[in-house]
Amino acid sequence: MITGEVRNKVDKIWTDMWAGGITNPLTVIEQLTYLMFIRSLDEKELENEQVEALSGEKLPKIFPQLSTG
Repeated sequence: MITGEVRNKVDKIWTDMWAGGITNPLTVIEQLTYLMFIRSLDEKELENEQVEALSGEKLPKIFPQLSTG
């Protein structure tokens, strides 16, 4: 059984999803999976940027730069 801080976080996410109109538990799990995946990609991109800053070596971007023009 989940208790304490983790339980509170899960309940908060569930409440936010419900308030946003997502009531199907499978859809909630699907959306959470997408969010966790994108977060891991973002963390990797930040790590690559730190390596670039320290080494001066260019690394491939996970998220392409969008041109505004």
